[in-house]
Order: sequence, then structure tokens, then C-alpha cells
Amino acid sequence: MLTQPYRPVAYRTEHGYAGMEHIPTQINNYISSTIRPANLSNTSTTDLSLHQKLQNNLGKNGMFYMIPGREVMHSDYRGLLEATGEDHIVIRDLNTGLRHVLPLTSLDYAVFIEPTGAYTHISGQTPSIHAPSSRM
Repeated sequence: MLTQPYRPVAYRTEHGYAGMEHIPTQINNYISSTIRPANLSNTSTTDLSLHQKLQNNLGKNGMFYMIPGREVMHSDYRGLLEATGEDHIVIRDLNTGLRHVLPLTSLDYAVFIEPTGAYTHISGQTPSIHAPSSRM
């Protein structure tokens, strides 16, 4: 039986500590350094734009393709996008009326059957609205 409390250990490698990322910065000719865990990615802007895209498509009928795993039983869900949160979406099945609360981290992509009003810009052309089906 262990009597000592758990204390995580960072093991030193040739390039620093394992699992840590070194971020050098320079401000007013002073060099400072920040070390943060390497597994923390800066995805807040990506998640925010995905959340905003889903917010703009609330109430639209679509097909939602998920990455199956422990939290998601099926790989695809068809229904009405009822609500979105920072970490989940709510899809209502139009045939059964059941609501599915799915984690946003498992969402692979979504195809909306109705027009989304999303704009795309191709270099040299004017922006245009997508056709009735669009892929996020």
C-alpha cells in the first residue's frame, strides 16, 4: 500500500523536459522563455469558428458525421440542429423525435440539406453563396 502522495515527475530529455514545449520570446531586447505542456494546443480560435458556424445554422436540417468512440455510438446522425454549446451539439431526429446530445470533439463534418448562406471566396472571383448542400 502506498503511503506517499502522488507527485508527477517530468523527465529530462536532450531537448528539454518530456511533454513540454519551449517557447522563446523577445521583448525590448530582453529574451524570456515560457515552458508549457506540449499537449495543450492553441485551438480556441478554431473551436470558436466551428461553434459560430454551427450557431449560424441552428434550425437547419442536415447530416452530421461523427467519429465513433466511447461517447458516440453511431457514425452518422440525420436531423435538425437544435442547439450548440461550446462542447456539444443537440440534434433532433425528425422521424422519431429523439434528441441526441453529441460532443463537439467527435464531430467530423456536417452536410446541411438546406442552404446555409455561407460565403466562399476563390482568388480572382467574387464571393458567392453555396449551393443547397454545403460541407463544413
